[in-house]
Amino acid sequence: MVPGNDPLSKASIPFRESLFHTARYEERFDLKGKRVDVIGPTWITAGFAQKYAGKDGANLEYSEEGKAGWRRDPGKYRQYRKMIEDGINVRYMAVLRNTAESQKGNEFSYGEMHRKLGGNPRLVDKIIPQNFNVGCRRPTPGNGYLEALVGEKTTVYTENIREITPKGFKDQSGQEYDCDVIICATGFDTSYRPRVPTDPRIVPRHRSREHAQLLYIHGTVHAHGTRCYYTHFDYDEQLLYSKDQKEYTQHIRRMTPKGSVIQDFMEHALVYLPRTCWADPCTSWFKQGRSDGPTVMWPGSRLAFSEAVKSPRWEGFDIQYHSGNRFGFLGSGLYV
Repeated sequence: MVPGNDPLSKASIPFRESLFHTARYEERFDLKGKRVDVIGPTWITAGFAQKYAGKDGANLEYSEEGKAGWRRDPGKYRQYRKMIEDGINVRYMAVLRNTAESQKGNEFSYGEMHRKLGGNPRLVDKIIPQNFNVGCRRPTPGNGYLEALVGEKTTVYTENIREITPKGFKDQSGQEYDCDVIICATGFDTSYRPRVPTDPRIVPRHRSREHAQLLYIHGTVHAHGTRCYYTHFDYDEQLLYSKDQKEYTQHIRRMTPKGSVIQDFMEHALVYLPRTCWADPCTSWFKQGRSDGPTVMWPGSRLAFSEAVKSPRWEGFDIQYHSGNRFGFLGSGLYV
């Protein structure tokens, strides 16, 4: 079994009006003219908040002329893609603590945040990080998001919501605020527990050696914070295809990771991750919403991850064969 859903697709409330979660959002719902409460200052929120709070909140749209030019010249398109990939890859040095790249990233990001918030003292004090580096939480890539926070149509609440009510929500002081629509961009189930009944011997990847036939695409201890999810999905699918091919062609009944291998990998990860900004005291879904939670992150860059999964370490598995003989797949000897 291969669950192909990502960790931010399952929502984890007595509101009588329209309630949505970004994990299951109704795309055609019209928000114009409505009082909208967007909960959760995350990279997901930006796509909703900026779109309706101001005119500058929009994604980059490639012109038809530009796309036609790439179709005529695939080499130029490949060069553009490589430029994008290179820009993502070199940023990993900013993830490591006390590097020149990390310092420059902090200076640039904090300066831009201050500028885009218009120097608003309350928002600057509440939103700009004081004790963790850029990247501890997933950076918000939304153009126009911070500008929307200081827009005339926006009211920003920086404290935790006390409760959701039939009319809206209450803040920590107990004051109630009415709204027409609530969009939650927080509160995800990132436990990686299977959403369908499974054999009790089976649990998610990297958790136990008894996971046998349940492998997650983008599972735990993954390259969540190194950007570009889609390439990670591709790497996972290639690895799973290699495993399936090996099992099918070699008459393998079950492949179970050795306990010592899991222990060694987790030991390496726990030693490596404190060197990164992901271990800084921020709250993020990487750490189950806690500032001191366990970091479910791949210990390294996306390039290191891609190279690691290209050459699977099958020697790290205990393998059971259908025939009891590892060479049983040779059969009649006429073909394999």
